[in-house]
Amino acid sequence: NRVIAEAAARHGFQYVDVTKRFIGHGVNAPDTWILGPSDPGAFHPNARGYEAYTAAVNSALGPVKLG
Repeated sequence: NRVIAEAAARHGFQYVDVTKRFIGHGVNAPDTWILGPSDPGAFHPNARGYEAYTAAVNSALGPVKLG
């Protein structure tokens, strides 16, 4: 993740790390946020995982003014 964050910063982007949000929600966790290896979308977030990503990105963005 450090390499990705550094590359993002070099190009003027902000990297949002979701690692801590996903602790306890891995593939074999009772409350998993990741699709398992037998799923066609293996190792990608499920709906709850995408909700966690959304919360992380919204938190990093802060208030957004439209118009």
